[in-house]
Formats: sequence, C-alpha cells, structure tokens
Amino acid sequence: MTRKRLPYIFLTILFIIICFIAGVQYGKNVEKTNKAIKYILSITPSPQLTVTPAPSITYNEILLDGCAISFTLPSDYDQKTMSSREAQFTTKSTKRTLAISCTNIPYSADSKKQATIAAEIAGKSITGIYNKETNSTKIIVRHPNTGSYIQLSVPVELLPLVSQTFTFE
Repeated sequence: MTRKRLPYIFLTILFIIICFIAGVQYGKNVEKTNKAIKYILSITPSPQLTVTPAPSITYNEILLDGCAISFTLPSDYDQKTMSSREAQFTTKSTKRTLAISCTNIPYSADSKKQATIAAEIAGKSITGIYNKETNSTKIIVRHPNTGSYIQLSVPVELLPLVSQTFTFE
C-alpha cells in the first residue's frame, strides 16, 4: 500500500514546486509592470490648478413709483420696458424675463390645474403659480397701502431674492 502512495506524494511535491516557480515568474512580470507605470507617472507633469475668481455680482435697487414698490435685482437684468405702473426686465445671456404690473382691478387666476409655490413677500405668505414652460412663478399680491393689485412674473431662481427684498413704499 505504501508503494501505491509514493507516486502520488511525488507528484504532489512536484506540483507544489512547479506552482512556486510559476508564482515567482508571475511576480517578476508584475514587478516589471509596476516599475514601468511608476516611471511613466514620474515623467508625466501633474496638472496645474488655476483658480479663477468668481465674477462679482452687483445688484440694483428697482423702484416703481406708480406701484409704490421696490425690490432688488442682479445688475445683469436690463430694463426692457418701464412705465409708472408696469416694468419688464430681461437678461441678455439667459433670456430670462421678470415682469411686474399693477392695477386697481383684481387679476383673474388661471383655471387650469397648475403647480404652486409658496413664497413670502414683504411679510405676507403668498401662493405663486408655477409655469413650467417659462420656468417662472406668477404671484399676485395686494398692496396694503394703496389697495392696488400687483402681478409679478418672476424666474424661479430669482424668487428668493425678490421675495426677501420686496417692499411696499
């Protein structure tokens, strides 16, 4: 019985030796590859980080005497039309428009079901109607002193700024 085991033991020892030799050869190849990668990375310059300062944003105070209101807008909004009771401001770069009008006749709300956005203007909680096509919010608020109705069509990204700076004169 020991004679039958002897070839198996010999083959097992031979297999272990072959695996050891193959592992050493594989390790040499991996080491060569690692050295080549390390060399390539050492001669490749690292990218230089350039810090560009963010453009400074300035703001303009807008006053509509006929509506007796004031608010703040970024300076990239240009006055397109303005009268004593209405105004329209647009940007050249993004083609965004902010429109304001005021009248003594109440505005009618749209009858379609539309999404609403809650806002606070001059301390009053207001519900605005969101227009997906223009990405703007239409807000109707009554002036507490004059009783006139003010309709604002504000781009969504400007709504926080306008609602925080909007005041009744």
